[in-house]
Amino acid sequence: YPTEYHGYAYDSLSGPTFSSSGVVYGDHAVQIGDWRLRQIDYNHLSVSSANGRVSRIFRSDGKILPSNDDYNGYKDPLGEPTCSFLSSKFLQIGDWRIGASLNGSTNYISVAHSVGISVVVYQHQGNIS
Repeated sequence: YPTEYHGYAYDSLSGPTFSSSGVVYGDHAVQIGDWRLRQIDYNHLSVSSANGRVSRIFRSDGKILPSNDDYNGYKDPLGEPTCSFLSSKFLQIGDWRIGASLNGSTNYISVAHSVGISVVVYQHQGNIS
């Protein structure tokens, strides 16, 4: 992707881009600008845009589902912050974690469910498994 899609300031390769809207935590949800990651139910995590579209649905059995507006994270208000937090190694949203490898390696980041299944693993060299 072109560099305008990365999360760093154009004038610094190491500094984060600062946003006036920031990150907002909600009920089993995290909103970053116009994007919302929300646990829809125990089995599903969705990535949705404020435009009403669902970009990705992760299911606890390891499957990645096609877009389905029934899983829109904007269907309900953001709500009070509940079951969503950030640690130094992962972002927890309900029963889901998006985080760096727990084996000490920084070469991987995964989307995983509390049942112990990683739905997707992103590797530093660009591979996805």
